[in-house]
Amino acid sequence: NRINGIFAEYEATGLSVANRDGKLHIVTDEAITFRSGSARLSSAERNAIDAMGEQLAGSNVRLLLEGHTDNKQFVSDSGSDNWDLSYRRAKAVATRLIRAGVSPENIIVAGAGEYDPLSDNGTSEARSENRRTEILPNPALGDLMNNN
Repeated sequence: NRINGIFAEYEATGLSVANRDGKLHIVTDEAITFRSGSARLSSAERNAIDAMGEQLAGSNVRLLLEGHTDNKQFVSDSGSDNWDLSYRRAKAVATRLIRAGVSPENIIVAGAGEYDPLSDNGTSEARSENRRTEILPNPALGDLMNNN
């Protein structure tokens, strides 16, 4: 089964891959969430990301880091918006992983802005769930198509 073989490389590094609502995620020891308007990682999040980076150092495991925001808008003319903030959140995670030894060539940083929420943004608790960075497996899938 070639699909399982592709993800075996992730598991060989000690990472766990989980299906959440049809989307594969790499499980972290600490959820990577943010305060409103911030891209700053907490101490516990930095430690969890550093540990993951040490596991991945020297491997060829590819990752997609996807930043997200809630639906709260910035003050107009502030020079920033939720697209920028979501990208900065993902980049903060990428920077930590690279410092821990992950090759930058194996990381893609993306920002989804407010457009892929986990919750409805109707309460402060729901908005806090949406302020996150997700770590997704990003394997090269071209071989599946080429070997049919």
